[in-house]
Order: sequence, then C-alpha cells, then structure tokens
Amino acid sequence: ASDWGIGHLATAITDFPAMPIQPAPSAGYPLGISLAGYGRDAELFPTAPYPQPSPGGFCPYFGPNCWWTPAVIDPYCLALNDNNNAIQLEAGSCKIIGGNSGSPLIWNTGTASSPVYRIMGVVHGGGVQAAAPRFLYAPRFAGGVALASYDDGSARTQVFATDRDSNRVVRRYRQSTSVNDGFTTYSSLGTVPTPGRMAAFKLTNGKPALVVTSGDGNLYLSYVNSSGSWQAWATLDKPSGVSSFLDVDAAYDAAGTNQLYVIGSNNLPYTRRRLTTDPYSAWGNWQALTTSTAVSFQRISAIRRADGSQQVFLVSTAGDVYTLWQTSPAPGSGWTSITPFETRGLPAVADLDAAWTEQEQVEVFAVATNGELWTRTMVSQVPADGWGLWVLWPMQLYAPQAATPLVIDGLVSITASLWQEATGAAIVPVVLATDQQGNIYYTTHSLNAGWEDWRSFYH
Repeated sequence: ASDWGIGHLATAITDFPAMPIQPAPSAGYPLGISLAGYGRDAELFPTAPYPQPSPGGFCPYFGPNCWWTPAVIDPYCLALNDNNNAIQLEAGSCKIIGGNSGSPLIWNTGTASSPVYRIMGVVHGGGVQAAAPRFLYAPRFAGGVALASYDDGSARTQVFATDRDSNRVVRRYRQSTSVNDGFTTYSSLGTVPTPGRMAAFKLTNGKPALVVTSGDGNLYLSYVNSSGSWQAWATLDKPSGVSSFLDVDAAYDAAGTNQLYVIGSNNLPYTRRRLTTDPYSAWGNWQALTTSTAVSFQRISAIRRADGSQQVFLVSTAGDVYTLWQTSPAPGSGWTSITPFETRGLPAVADLDAAWTEQEQVEVFAVATNGELWTRTMVSQVPADGWGLWVLWPMQLYAPQAATPLVIDGLVSITASLWQEATGAAIVPVVLATDQQGNIYYTTHSLNAGWEDWRSFYH
C-alpha cells in the first residue's frame, strides 16, 4: 500500500481475509488500535538485499522511501481524535521501528478474547493518519469523470466520477470558494447499474445535475432540487429506435438553457433541450443531428462558443473526428451538415472533449487509441477565423524527484472544463483524464506557466 494508493484488482484475491472499513467513533477516546504491515528499517536494511529493476531501480523514483522491508511495530497505541477524516495518534504509545507509511490501522471492536477487527485508517505520517472513510468511496475503477458547481450553486468546484467496481456515482468538492483550497474526500450519490460515461452541468439556478449511461441501457438523471437535496436517480426516455446509449454530454444554448447530447445504440447523434429557462422545466423531444448511416459514431462532445452558438464534435468507430455547429447563436437554431474535423497527423481517436481557454476560445482535447493526447484550438473567439493545427500534448506526471520524467500509462477518457471558483482574474482551465487502470488524473493551465504536470486526483 501507499499513502494514497487506490488499487483495482483485475482478478480477485481470495486468500486475503476481508476486513470491513469501520469509521472511528465520534466519542469514547482514547481508543486502542493496532498497526500492521511492512516498513523500511534504515538501520537493519540500509541497502537493497536484492537486485534493483532497471533502469535505475526504485530509489530514484521514491527518494528515501525505497526498499520496503519487514518492520517492527508497536502493536497497540491510542487514537486521540478524528477530525475531518484525519486521525491523530498519541505519540508516546505509537512507537514504530522503521518507516510504515501506507500500513493499515486495525481496530479491535470486540474483546481481547474474541477480537473483531476493522480497518480504521491508513498510516500517513506526521502524527496524523488518514481515517478509513477517506477511502470508502474513492473510485477504484473510474469509468467517467465530470465537473460542475457545488450543491448550493456557489462558486465551488465539484467533481463527479462513476466507479465501475462498486456501481456507484461518487463526488468530491472544494472545501471553500478559494481555488487554492483542497477537496473533500469522496462521498456517494448512490448506485446506477454498471455506470459508464457521464456529463455534469449547471441548472439555470446554478445547482448541479448529472446524466450517466448505464449497463442496463438507460440514461440516468439526478440533480439538486429547489430544497438543496439530490433527487433520486431517474431514467430519461430514449430516442425512437435507440435501445441504449454509448455516450452523453451536456452544453448550454444562447439563453443558458440545458441541452443534452447522446450517441445512441444505432451509432447516431441526438440532442434535446429544456423547453424553458426554468431550471426544472420539462425536456423537449430528441432531435437527430443526422439520419445518415454513412458514418457510425461512438463519442460526442458539445460546447457553447463565445458567440453563443453551439458546436458538436464526434468520434467515429473508425477513430475519425467530425463536427457540426449551429447556423445562428439562437436557442433552437438549426445545424450544419456533419463534416470531417481536419485530422492530418492525428492518430485514430478514442475520446475527446472541448472547453474554453482563458481567452474564451474553444480548445479540443483528443485521446488517441494509442494513449496519446492531442489538442487543437480555435485561432480566436470568432468561429469564422478557423482552427490551428493538432498538437501532441506531453503527459508527464508530477514527480520532481524522479531521475527520468514519468508519464501516464495510456489515457482512455478525457474531460475538459474550468475550475468554478472566482479567481478575480483569468478563468482556470482544468482537464481530468482516466487511464486503462481506472485512475483519475488532472492538470490545470495558467497564462504564465502553461499546463501543469499531471497529478493524481486521489490526494
């Protein structure tokens, strides 16, 4: 284990005893807990007792935290309190010989003669440990990621994810309206049958809403109602001739009204919008964006441009990119025909998304089937000015102590948006992505520094 490690097992481990997560009690301290696991003892094992992998071994990547070996751990200590999923241990009774970062904190909720063990937390260091509920709903295999505002509509970013391991939709949000503040731990918004692709959007009152594709073929919707509570998951009707959904996205028309976009089981794109600007108004009928079956589509992304018109980007089952846009910046406007979106030099694409730059130009992010990430940006805010060329985007991970730069091992999905916090200056673009193992990463952009190195979104 590691401090913030979340693992997805392709094959279940059957010979390891299952141990339920147990939240720490709200009262009754001091609480006796045990520490178990492996740590590095620098005195007993100052150098590696076995060959290092090439190139360079583990130590260049992890600094002093390398060559983890069995450590001697005091079997009993006291937990003083649990504040916002951080457990403070009593220093005098919690003596560990050797490092032990990432080991579980085990709590006997039974008696000495009849123990009942629960995982209470994870050792992190500095005298404050991570409580187990911090990891309870962290997505183990993310199938989709989306971003919108906080429940009350305030300028706080809220990130959502579907977890294909637990069939849950989970979320975490900024702890305040400051873009420099951290995020809460993940919490659950309930279950959806085999959740997959998702989209988040803001209602006209600023409150968030979600749509999620599912393994049972339905498109599920949930949103924060007028009383401030999340509405139970409900299914939306399907376009005629469609039995399930391959992808979903959401955008806004020129009046700010919500508009949904999907790819149906027939590989055709559809859209629908609310009938009025009332945040809870009914949805209009589905409209096919094309009836031609000459090209089969699998992915869709939509965005409102600076002039108020919407543009849609499509990925075909062959990996080619197409586009269409509204003929005027007006709600309910007609659409152009679907045309190829220049792909010279671009590998076959698996997924894409679009968002605004600081200058309110549209930028498209495309994940290639070989795991590479490419971008293409409008020349200006004016759609008629056209687009720049596709540019390969490095996927270097944040690892300042690494001997050689580390990169993400193959992206499979991409979500582009903006931090919701008011910065008092330029908007802050953010991109979230998932890899083949279902891990979530993110990066942000600034005019001065460009794109940051990618970081895990589990911290």
